[in-house]
Amino acid sequence: MAESYKHEQSRVSFEDFYVDHRSSDEESPFDFCKRYGWGVEIFKMFIFDYLIINRDRHGANLEVLKNRDIKLSPLFDNGLSFVCSCTDEADLDTFDFMDDRPVNCFIGTKRLGMNLRLIDENIEFAALSESDKDRLFAGLHGVLPGRYFDVIWEIIWKRWQDVKKFRVE
Repeated sequence: MAESYKHEQSRVSFEDFYVDHRSSDEESPFDFCKRYGWGVEIFKMFIFDYLIINRDRHGANLEVLKNRDIKLSPLFDNGLSFVCSCTDEADLDTFDFMDDRPVNCFIGTKRLGMNLRLIDENIEFAALSESDKDRLFAGLHGVLPGRYFDVIWEIIWKRWQDVKKFRVE
């Protein structure tokens, strides 16, 4: 098991760190991140949240780790993602997963798709291929009905088509 990122780290919510360290009341959380050199990490967060339809990245769902360095924590609390609002398989048929719904996002805009437009530099990340489906869902069958896995994969795959232009090979 991987060691917890919280081990021997002082942590503070991003929102509290931002309020205490912003250069002025006019500095946005997005500009603050760029000033701290966290632009690429934030762009990757925008992409990840877009891929999984994470609708809840408020200022306490991201942390700043303080030890010798000051850095952003790994992403956590992705519970309001994918098809979490679908209570049964019938809901899956009416869920428009390509809709750019309003989201609770402390950094960036209130829309996942609009956050992609804020990306102003090339982002490197591994390519996704259709053969990754089995690997992504390994060990999870039986947790949800099979149709959920198909819809979640469709969400990831179709949204991947939107974001892969930000990838550098």
